[in-house]
Amino acid sequence: MATGDGTTVTSETATESVTAGSTDLDVIEVKLPDGSKLIDTEAWGRVPANQVCVILADGKTRKDADQVAKALGGTVVGELEYLNAYQVETIGVSEAHPSSLPTLLA
Repeated sequence: MATGDGTTVTSETATESVTAGSTDLDVIEVKLPDGSKLIDTEAWGRVPANQVCVILADGKTRKDADQVAKALGGTVVGELEYLNAYQVETIGVSEAHPSSLPTLLA
């Protein structure tokens, strides 16, 4: 479904190409979380247990994000190209899974 402002929304994914002034902000794609996968955490509030955001250093690419996602046992399902941020969906089902990721990525 197109919203009229350049955004395309399906039941699971919202995709938008954004231009601000003369600056092209590239790809913005986000997979909406599955409501049945939401958990309440003390540290983060309500979050999807099976999704994490990975922000890569300058110079890294989508290919690097795919490799990180694979190491986490997941796949890249969303991207904020301008920020080099990637939404990774994993098999996580509890708070223990996402909270262990910073150690894995260190």
